[in-house]
Amino acid sequence: MADDDLTRWNRAGLSRFRYLDGNAATFLEELRAGLQARFPRWPAVAGEGPPEEDEREWRARLERHYQADRDDLLWQIGRGFARASHVLGEHLDVYANEATLGTAGEWENLRKLVAMLDYHPRPPASAHTTLAVLAKKAGPLAAGFAVKHSPADGAPVVFETLTDLDLDPVLNAVRPADHDRNPAPLQGQYLELAGEHDKLTRGTPLVVEDTRRGSSRAHLIQSVTLDEARGVTRVRVSPRLSSRYRVGDVRVHVLPKERLAVTGPVLKGAVLGHSLRLGDDTGDLKPGETLVLSNPGHKARFLRVDRVRPRLLSFKTPLGKTYLAGARLSRPVEVPVVRRAGVPWRRRIEAGDDKGKNLYVVFVAGDWHRLQNQWVARRPSAVDTALRSFKVTRAHYQPVGVPPEADDSPAWEGYTALSLVGDELDNNPQYLLAVPESPGPWAPDPLLERAEGGVRDPLISEHSKHAAPGDFAVLVCGGAIAWARLGAVAEDEEGERTTHHAAGGAWRDSGGGPIHPDSSGAREGGPFYRDASQLFVHFTETVRLHDGQRNPTPLRGRTLPVSDPDGVLAARLGQGHRLLLDNGSGATTARVVKLEGGDPLRLTLSEPLPDDSRHDNLVLYGNAVPAGHGSGKPEQALGSGDATERHPAFELAVKDVSFVADPSQASGVRAAVEVTVDDRRWTQIANLKDAGPEDAVYTARLTEDGTLQVRFGDGRHGRRLPTGTNNVRIHYRQGVGTRGNLPPGSLTQPQRPHPRVASVRQPLPAGGGADREPEADLRESAPATLLTLSRAVSLRDFARLARAHASIWQANAFSRPTRRERRESLEVVVVPAEGARLTSELRDQLTRYLGTHGVPGVDLRVEDYVPVVIGLDITLRIDLDAFDPEPVIEAVRAALEEAFSLRRRRLGQPLYRGEVFQVVEGVRGVANSSCEIRVVSVGTEGEADGLRQVLTSGGVVRVLQPGPRQCLHLAPGRPDIAIETEAYQP
Repeated sequence: MADDDLTRWNRAGLSRFRYLDGNAATFLEELRAGLQARFPRWPAVAGEGPPEEDEREWRARLERHYQADRDDLLWQIGRGFARASHVLGEHLDVYANEATLGTAGEWENLRKLVAMLDYHPRPPASAHTTLAVLAKKAGPLAAGFAVKHSPADGAPVVFETLTDLDLDPVLNAVRPADHDRNPAPLQGQYLELAGEHDKLTRGTPLVVEDTRRGSSRAHLIQSVTLDEARGVTRVRVSPRLSSRYRVGDVRVHVLPKERLAVTGPVLKGAVLGHSLRLGDDTGDLKPGETLVLSNPGHKARFLRVDRVRPRLLSFKTPLGKTYLAGARLSRPVEVPVVRRAGVPWRRRIEAGDDKGKNLYVVFVAGDWHRLQNQWVARRPSAVDTALRSFKVTRAHYQPVGVPPEADDSPAWEGYTALSLVGDELDNNPQYLLAVPESPGPWAPDPLLERAEGGVRDPLISEHSKHAAPGDFAVLVCGGAIAWARLGAVAEDEEGERTTHHAAGGAWRDSGGGPIHPDSSGAREGGPFYRDASQLFVHFTETVRLHDGQRNPTPLRGRTLPVSDPDGVLAARLGQGHRLLLDNGSGATTARVVKLEGGDPLRLTLSEPLPDDSRHDNLVLYGNAVPAGHGSGKPEQALGSGDATERHPAFELAVKDVSFVADPSQASGVRAAVEVTVDDRRWTQIANLKDAGPEDAVYTARLTEDGTLQVRFGDGRHGRRLPTGTNNVRIHYRQGVGTRGNLPPGSLTQPQRPHPRVASVRQPLPAGGGADREPEADLRESAPATLLTLSRAVSLRDFARLARAHASIWQANAFSRPTRRERRESLEVVVVPAEGARLTSELRDQLTRYLGTHGVPGVDLRVEDYVPVVIGLDITLRIDLDAFDPEPVIEAVRAALEEAFSLRRRRLGQPLYRGEVFQVVEGVRGVANSSCEIRVVSVGTEGEADGLRQVLTSGGVVRVLQPGPRQCLHLAPGRPDIAIETEAYQP
């Protein structure tokens, strides 16, 4: 028997084979290792191999050492013992093992075995996403534009655009209509200004302007509070804010540059109540005094003071119509009164303007002829009784020593005879009150003229240095306010006065009464006193309200209004245009289904808007383009055609060739290659048996080493290659696997600058990247194809078909209730490779893939699985005399991570506490243990439905039973496993 024969049948006379994984060479290595462990000076046989050595290279190296014939007795004894163990013991016949699907371990043998079932190993898949390109200028962007992600470790990950794109800067970022206008109405008395404004002061005005409606309102600042934490200024104003104004439409004009004294126009006559405002302080005036209000050419008014306040007097009786311009307020003089016997005291007036009144004649000592045509008053004895006024129709003074003018003249030397016209005068008046000869010290503050709805235009003030057309101007008198936007400003010749013309000729103050009863509240409307009024002009700052440019109104459904005042978007966005929608927390792609012109332009989309979309957070990127993981490589020769050869095959000796989505392929992906023969492009198909004799097609399969094999037809199934030299050429992209599954925002850096590209954004995650199908899956997937034949009819078929996709690890299918008659509705729940979330692109690809291979007419919906992340609390009991606890802990942790990883668990698979015990206590060194299961997280809100827990009597979880759409597993990367140790006590 040849010593180099390492594949021998079992010679021990057993009735059946029992296979072991080994041969004489590996047995010799195990024997050497055991002897060297017990006898450190025992010579090594194979020694240590290079660190990158794989299992095949390791076995080959062991066999080379085994075949060496050494002149060493110990070597020969060990080699003979290993050979005997191989021949006589229970061993593995490698050829017999590799011929069985359940036991074959070599990739190429597995590939050949599953090919007998017409199944080909599922290739890897390249990740894909949709990119938003922000354009500098319009123009074409050819497919192959590269964007890269530079991770902290490892080589850059490159994505390339997969289709051509016509760039247009207008479509860079389309926003919903009114996205920057908060529609909330103003309320109450508080404004929240954006930013911190520490120069605002109480008592100064501000103007609230409604930019949409073109109207404005003035208010007085009552208080100012800075909120540094929020970065806002809270201002209390009066009067109350108008609820017709919207927060987003408002601009607030603050900090007037000038405060001007007002000079006119002054109102000549006004109907006043009980109060009179003075231009100066009230001085020593006291309640109960009697004052006279005089104005040349007008009736003097004798008034009794009821209340004295700064610059304001209140009287017992209302003033009525009063002429304040040029009026003075004085303390009256007392004129002593006497009566002369024989002179008629009183008579009734029977005709004229004073008909019905009484005419009285009294004498006062001294010369009082100045009282002619003036008014005098008689103070009654009762304080609360109104003063009676009498008009002096005649004041005749009779000088001493001068004869009277007539015998009947009521003259008396040294006295003035006063003829008084009025109502009742008591029979014995002691004195009369008269206007003093000199004007009194108090001048009433005149009112400004009013017009309908406000103060009369124009308004005149002292000279202004800054007032200009377009500025706001606010008139303030105590708590009363009026305002206008200036249409024109003019100065007088002397430069001492400025005339302010309101745009439209109106100063608004609405003519209303007090808004608030307290004296500090601002009022719209008069009265506006000239001296008490101030004109504020040239507001220097314009600020927005806090959150004024945020429109939190939710957006739902498939219809979206967008602002298009010039009709530009309507011209650029056609039916079928691809859009990328991003709201900051969710993103999706959609096509334009319908456009309704106007402003706003109404778009109907193929997909609903992302959840939590609002006017202020949604952005539509119109320059959207699909991109895939991989970098394009220059074209190269693949080989030379030979027309006599059947099914010629060529190997592209390059690893990591990209695979892109293709629903016609059994695995849902195809190699990202372009093959040309004599400069004519041939088509990649799934299987040559489906091709006719004249079809220019080929297949692309992965080899065991990860390179690509391209195979052509035999003239019956696919056209034969024409004879030529290097006439078979290939262009390919390189980049595949889970490295391309990148989170949003990773792809923003163009690999090379482009004159039309400003920047790139990636709102959607890149998903769908997966590694090649492992051997363990091959043994399960290949037989399953016999049940489906790449066609889906039943629910189980759809689940199997989805699992056959290169980007999917697991899948379940469910029937959904539907109202549509004679139309099935199915839901397929999938676990993407590596547990990545289901992206919208991958969902679309799976939907097309299942629709291509499924029964026609089925309503399909692909949904993401619900991850249920668990945590484990483990207490290990270890014989510390025999085992070091640290290696045992690490071994337990590794065993748990493997057993309860997402790769190993199944959708809807329950988790028993006994499973955890089985894994933990199967680790060498663990005598026994205590194990508890915790639920760390369940998907997102609302996805916990269906998860049930079965507890022990002590409240410990015995079984976790998930719903059919849920998968129980440990968190990848950093599983939540808490391990403690105790000394084992037998």
